[in-house]
Amino acid sequence: MTVTRFQQLVRWWVLVAFACLVLVGCSGAAAPASQDVGDGLHDARVPPDAVTGEVHDGLLEARDAEAPPVAPAHCGDGVLDPDEECDDGNRLNGDDCDWLCRRGPGEPVDHTPDPGVGDLERDVSWTPVPVDGRLYGVHSVLLWTGSAYATAWVVHAESGPSWGTAQFRLFDRLGRAVVPDWTYEYPDRSFSNIDLAWSGRVFALVWSTPADGGVPGVYGLILDAVGKPLIGPFTLLEDPGGCIASVTWDGEAFAAVWFSDHGEGIGLTRFDELGSVVAVVPGLCDPGPAAVQPRSASSPSATVIAFVFSPPGALDSRRLRWLATADGRLLRPPAELGPLTYMDPVAIAWGESRFGIVFDAASDSTPGLHLALLDQDGLLVGPPRRIVDGVRSPIEFCASAWGAGGWLIAYVDRVDDVRLLRTDAVGAAIRDLATADESTTVGGELAMAFDGEGFGILSHAHVDPRALLFTRYVVVP
Repeated sequence: MTVTRFQQLVRWWVLVAFACLVLVGCSGAAAPASQDVGDGLHDARVPPDAVTGEVHDGLLEARDAEAPPVAPAHCGDGVLDPDEECDDGNRLNGDDCDWLCRRGPGEPVDHTPDPGVGDLERDVSWTPVPVDGRLYGVHSVLLWTGSAYATAWVVHAESGPSWGTAQFRLFDRLGRAVVPDWTYEYPDRSFSNIDLAWSGRVFALVWSTPADGGVPGVYGLILDAVGKPLIGPFTLLEDPGGCIASVTWDGEAFAAVWFSDHGEGIGLTRFDELGSVVAVVPGLCDPGPAAVQPRSASSPSATVIAFVFSPPGALDSRRLRWLATADGRLLRPPAELGPLTYMDPVAIAWGESRFGIVFDAASDSTPGLHLALLDQDGLLVGPPRRIVDGVRSPIEFCASAWGAGGWLIAYVDRVDDVRLLRTDAVGAAIRDLATADESTTVGGELAMAFDGEGFGILSHAHVDPRALLFTRYVVVP
């Protein structure tokens, strides 16, 4: 038996043992999903030395990799190539240069929605999510594990330690906690940006630490099914200028996308469920002085990253690009969708067979919120469809999720109201509705997940820096 085979067997037995622990309630804190834990919920606070130490197995040095790839000439880059009839710098129809860089308006779009896709019905009004401290940053995350919703956020305490801490919450479809909330504290690696992913067995919590918050870099932590730390913290990127953007599960490993201001641009670190780093891939692209962090989603065969590109010397001319990676290699080089409004809201999600990228286009002829569909390898399969016209632009925040045969897009319009757009698989609108309650002010950063029966939506309260709000819509025939 080789050493490699032996290591594989050891890891397999560790995962089996872990699964058994989860089944018997390894944290000792779990309550049935239908049980309301109540107002007496206490923090399961994790001290700095409560989990395993640094994991270095397989860690690769980012600076040993090759230089960033150069995107080849392509439709939408604003340069007329020999095989193009036109190139106006976008992939939009309706502006006399269509999504394939052919002259004309492009093929007509059928706006008749698929009658087989269910509509939505409100199930839970906006419900406060308890937050222990002052929310730090605006990024929201919401996942569905198959039995509960999960979210995490960063807070700065009103008093006490100056470093940021992370909090984790698991709750049911009605917004009720199913285990005590976890709080993670690491004074030498304080939490700034944060994201969360679920593999079907464990969570990966990733974050970046700024230079004034301890040892700067990007870090990860493996959590069990109820949020108990299992492995970490471990280093994903040793870079004082590194900032985590997002993390997803690609079917074989977690893919953490990050941005470095030390010349490496957007990169990716893949790591397994035991916290072992599989690959560090820097220099996927250099977006320039972009104003928005990259967002990503993963299919069974690729991770697609959507990001904002700012041409040198033109900060007021932001454009949306995307690229695709697979197994730590560049699968599809950066390509362009079109110009963005100054607010730059971007959301990306994976459906059953398509990626959906939602963005607010600044096109003179077709302004408004658009949905672009890509296949599982990251190839654009049709023209981006305008789903909200420019009357309600600029859009401040947006989120999207796939479920029950169609998309749900949530966005904050110009009057600070959260609106929902239910569409079929190709983006034809089924219903557009507001979500506001008379007694609740919403309108901050959004996150969304489909739970098999309906869509849960998480939002920062618009006027309260200590509040998160949850609502849910079920799918009806």
